[in-house]
Amino acid sequence: MRPPLFWCLCAALLLSAAAVLWPEPQRLVVAMADRTEHPAGATDDGGRHAKPLPPVTRGSLEKASFDPFVGVQPPPPAPPAAAPAPKPFVGPLYVPPPSAPSLNYRYLGQMVDPAGQRLVYLAGPQKDVAVSVGTRLDEGYVVEAIAEDGVRLHYAPLDARVVIPLPSSAGVAQLSGIR
Repeated sequence: MRPPLFWCLCAALLLSAAAVLWPEPQRLVVAMADRTEHPAGATDDGGRHAKPLPPVTRGSLEKASFDPFVGVQPPPPAPPAAAPAPKPFVGPLYVPPPSAPSLNYRYLGQMVDPAGQRLVYLAGPQKDVAVSVGTRLDEGYVVEAIAEDGVRLHYAPLDARVVIPLPSSAGVAQLSGIR
């Protein structure tokens, strides 16, 4: 270590030790005597009689309630006001319109019987069914017509109509290999 740096370090050490060990100055608070001890003409600067100060002791001093290093904290936000309870709905309830039962049939095949009536075979979820015009299915649908584009079914309770598409005759011929 260089000599100037050594002496600066020693001086700093001695000054620190002196600051720690130096006695604190005594602070004396002189309480003013009662008004009765003042001469009749003694007043403070406003023309009033001076009031005595209470004696200050170490126990009468309280710890500060404000920390200057924290800063001013805003007060917490007020809790939100409770929203009024919603009014109960009084009136007719919405009932969705009924819908036709699901139709789980698809086209399976078709033929013309010896009497000339056209039969279409539909594959159902449980069994296959041969249908012609007027046939009633288990779900309540009735075969209304069999056309080139599909089988038209009618559900009478809701007056709903459904079409099961039929493949075109050209598509069937290509699938079977017939020209």
